[in-house]
Amino acid sequence: MSIPLNPEAMLPAGFVAFTHEGVLLGYDPLTGRGMKWNINAGRSGKAHQWTPITPGTTRGRTHVQINSSKQLWHRIIAQHFLNGGGPIPTGLAVDHREHVDGTAAQDRLANLRIVTTRENGQNLKPRSSQYAGVYWHKRKSKWESGVK
Repeated sequence: MSIPLNPEAMLPAGFVAFTHEGVLLGYDPLTGRGMKWNINAGRSGKAHQWTPITPGTTRGRTHVQINSSKQLWHRIIAQHFLNGGGPIPTGLAVDHREHVDGTAAQDRLANLRIVTTRENGQNLKPRSSQYAGVYWHKRKSKWESGVK
C-alpha cells in the first residue's frame, strides 16, 4: 500500500502552497522566495520534488516557467495574494516599493503593491535636463518639453 504524496507537507517552514494555471507553487511572504513543484520522469519512474525559483537576470526580475510561457514572479504573487486570485486588471501594474537591487527579497509580500500604470512609471529614473520642464522621452529617444 502506498502513502499518498502531499507536496504541501514537503515545503519548508513559512512557505504557502498555491496553484497558478495548474502549476503548484510555494511562496514565503517574508523572504519573497519561491518554489515550484516538478514532476520529472526519471529512470525509476516519476521524481516529485520542489525546486527553488531563482531570481532572473532580466533587469533584476524573476521569471517562472508556467506551462509553455515565462511569467514574472512578482505579478503571480500579487495576483494570488493582493488581488484575491484574479488577474491584474488592464491599466494596473505590480510595483516594488523598494527599487534597491535585483534580489528575490524584493518579491516579499510587504514590498509589493498594485498601482496604476502611471504610478508605476514614476519609479523610472528620468534623464533630467539642466532646464526646467525639459525631460528625456525614452520611447521616442528624444528630448521633450512640458509638465509631467
